[in-house]
Amino acid sequence: MIKNLSWELKIFIGLVFTSPLMISGFTFYDELFLIFFLIFFFIKEKNLKINFFNLNEVKNFFLNNKLNILYLLTILYFIIQSFRGFTFFFNFNNLIEIKKLRWIIYFFIIFLLFFIFNREKNYVTKNKNHNIISHTGLLFSVIYLLLSIIFSVSTGNKYSIEYANNQLFGILGTTAYTASLLCLTMPSVFLSLSNQKIELNEQFKYCFFLSFIFCTLFYLGARFGLLFLIIFFILFFFSSLKLKKKIYILLIFFLFSTTLLLLLHFTNYFLNQEYHYSIIDIIKSNSPIIEKGESKGNFRDFDRILLNYIPVYHLFSDFNLSNFLFGTGLRTVSVEIYQTQYELLNLYGINADLTTNFGTTGFATILIETGIIGYLLILILSLANIKDLYNENYPLSICLIPSIFILNLFIINSFDLIIFYILLMPGMIEDIFKINQNK
Repeated sequence: MIKNLSWELKIFIGLVFTSPLMISGFTFYDELFLIFFLIFFFIKEKNLKINFFNLNEVKNFFLNNKLNILYLLTILYFIIQSFRGFTFFFNFNNLIEIKKLRWIIYFFIIFLLFFIFNREKNYVTKNKNHNIISHTGLLFSVIYLLLSIIFSVSTGNKYSIEYANNQLFGILGTTAYTASLLCLTMPSVFLSLSNQKIELNEQFKYCFFLSFIFCTLFYLGARFGLLFLIIFFILFFFSSLKLKKKIYILLIFFLFSTTLLLLLHFTNYFLNQEYHYSIIDIIKSNSPIIEKGESKGNFRDFDRILLNYIPVYHLFSDFNLSNFLFGTGLRTVSVEIYQTQYELLNLYGINADLTTNFGTTGFATILIETGIIGYLLILILSLANIKDLYNENYPLSICLIPSIFILNLFIINSFDLIIFYILLMPGMIEDIFKINQNK
């Protein structure tokens, strides 16, 4: 079956599973996967679309799609910013900073993939893309839900995947990583359910997939993922499917979800008394950890709002036109704003240490490190992809995929999730999520 998948779909599935994995808290596995992918690709495929020494061919390549120009400018801009960040830190007395070369390699890999995936395609996809992506979402959610349950019941006091992250030396990503990746698979589940010719057993299967994804997001308290799930549900109810079938699917989804949530309730027997919860607690508070875990009320959200406000405050309080436009180079945000972050967090009652080793959001990272130009390039590229998908009459759930990257920047530092840069490539989402003629 793998042999019949397009290169685009293979790379998508591989990145979904490797993106949240970490090495000592750093997401390297997706980059390693792409390096091996490139080696394998060049062994299997020898004819690329672009001849770099034929200027007429290069010219036609860009004239045929203006989005190619925008994407290339964005990646080249980030490569330059990678060099700036490397020279910012590098000195011969501290060779450990050579690790900043990672970002030059990171964007160079994306640069290579850009030309590879814009070649003439010489394969025929025989599989149902949405079926495969739906199964990917199910397997991914099963893995994360089981890991979360295992570490919850083994300790009795932590109802979150973050604890597993600490216990396994930082090899697992956060709930926000999990949610954003599951968001990429949800449109395929809904589109499969929207098929007018879907059989009863298929309806049950995809409803179960959706329920399991929902319960995983619920269990982890991933509100970002739940928000997109609600949006996709709303779009589903505006689909051409008959109202009777929509109601039927909703009832099946409710039945499966309720059953799974009741089963999750039995983890209470393994948790300390203070962390016990009821099914009503889950429904009222979205997740037990919000009310009964270590996060207090809306404190976490207030913290997140501040982390997005701090870079804007920093830019204007110590205004420098060059830094405002072009930033200070990749991976320099911790050095640039740690003093401002320390002062503002403590000013608003959040205890923080004066250190350059702190977490921030992707919005703060892009704004400080690449300036307003870097942020606008990513924003415009995302909007241009949405416009292209809409103009090509793709379902609205597919058109929304580029927005996941933009919105997720305000939640976590998803700046180093390479899958989002891959999906923003011109034509990439179309090739991955296309509705196959053979379905």
